[in-house]
Amino acid sequence: MSVNRILTAYRLWFGANEAAQILTKTVVLTDAQVKALPSTPISLIATPGANKRIELLQADLWLLRTAAAYTNVDPDGWLVLQLGGVDYSSYIANGGSPALEDLTNFFNTAGDGHGHASLVTWSKTDQGGGAIAYGESVGNSLVNAALTIMVNNASAGNFTAGNAANTLTVRVTYRIHDVP
Repeated sequence: MSVNRILTAYRLWFGANEAAQILTKTVVLTDAQVKALPSTPISLIATPGANKRIELLQADLWLLRTAAAYTNVDPDGWLVLQLGGVDYSSYIANGGSPALEDLTNFFNTAGDGHGHASLVTWSKTDQGGGAIAYGESVGNSLVNAALTIMVNNASAGNFTAGNAANTLTVRVTYRIHDVP
């Protein structure tokens, strides 16, 4: 595929606003918000407005555990950023092949945790790496949609234990684009 075809596809998807400013937002979640992530997604970036969409560039997560780690982390659970209810970032996950324990290690290991999520595409046949499938149609669900963080903890429910002084800091780097 030629560079011109790639740039044309990029412009069609992200709009004509090629010089969109790179923005950063930091959100600090309390211990109570972290425990509730499996049942209550937290908004990181509000809806950008009509005919606009968020382009996630990356997200860095820092879990500062001043005392107790979290428990009740499902062995098949995962953390993901969502845009309009669509999984939009790479996963911090458990399970799979090879066996992953990233979610358990992030929330349930003594000491501080660090994670990184970015937009990663995958094919229908290799879904291990990320979120939106290359070429998959998500319709208008990404337009004027908020970016949220959530945990799918399967049937385990909310996290338990933790400590009131624990915090999860999420720094998101993104751009806002006009949608043609």
